[in-house]
Amino acid sequence: MQMILIAGKAGAGKTTLAKLIASEVFKCGMVPVLQSFAGSLKRDAESKGYGKADNPEKYREYCQEQGALMREHNPDHWVDLLAADVAGEAAKEATSLEAGNKFWERCIIIDDCRYSNEIGYGVSNNAILLFLSPGKRSLPAAAWRAHESEELAHAIECNEENLQELFHHILYNDSDEKSLQKRIKALIPIWCGLTACTDLKNDSCTCAVCTARRDGTFPDANEIITDLMDLMDEDWSDDEET
Repeated sequence: MQMILIAGKAGAGKTTLAKLIASEVFKCGMVPVLQSFAGSLKRDAESKGYGKADNPEKYREYCQEQGALMREHNPDHWVDLLAADVAGEAAKEATSLEAGNKFWERCIIIDDCRYSNEIGYGVSNNAILLFLSPGKRSLPAAAWRAHESEELAHAIECNEENLQELFHHILYNDSDEKSLQKRIKALIPIWCGLTACTDLKNDSCTCAVCTARRDGTFPDANEIITDLMDLMDEDWSDDEET
């Protein structure tokens, strides 16, 4: 079983990224499973008529209030619920493997990491930790952005206490969905512990990396350098070539 955990400010596009990852994971022959720490809370909000799509303000208000209430009684309440769901997926994976199913390995994709104990859960489960930043894109202002659930994402965004070092990748979602998908496509096999075909002349290989090489979406050196420069929070001299 593989696990990918996504953190970032509300509105950065975490759910969109999770769905894109799920699509690519499926192409790699794994079973993607979308999960969230607040999964049961979100379903409860929907049942009360606070839909995220049609009533986003009330939805966030309800989730923040109820989420905080349960954490007062048990800081790990939502982590424990997710852990139970993951254990259920592990059981399904074992059953699929025993049955000899071709596609059995699960990839758990969690799209709502907001607290330090949730990061800790990811670390203890050897998860790939991703932080999604809106980059140069401005997020709508709202009163709920001052809630404690946004504090960690803000601190990571500002790289306070070098928090970005906790993550395997910092991704920027400041363009369109197609651009975001292009950025992650060649990384999926790495995140999922898969390897590409070693025969670069094998045009029939359908693995994600070989496909990316053929269609020209595998990142070249200039793209990688650009991404690295985006991660470095410092001023550059006029002599950028040096």
